Amino acid sequence: MEKRKSPNAFIVVLPGEIIEIPQNSDKSWLTLFYSLPRELAEKWKPAYDLPRCPYEVLRMDKYDHIVCDDMFKLQNMRINI
Repeated sequence: MEKRKSPNAFIVVLPGEIIEIPQNSDKSWLTLFYSLPRELAEKWKPAYDLPRCPYEVLRMDKYDHIVCDDMFKLQNMRINI
């Protein structure tokens, strides 16, 4: 059996299902976003539209226009540097 050198995805266990999020996916930033205090996460106005519970964001494409925006990633990087 071949050993992996590093993980290629995040495994998210949700009620009733398991989702695999590739590390190169825009949704991989959600783990960082949801660890931020609300006051910091909402510094970028479109973040107000994201529910504070990640299940809906992970299950549907409804919020992809926010998560896939470069400002979403930039906001997360700036706050955590």
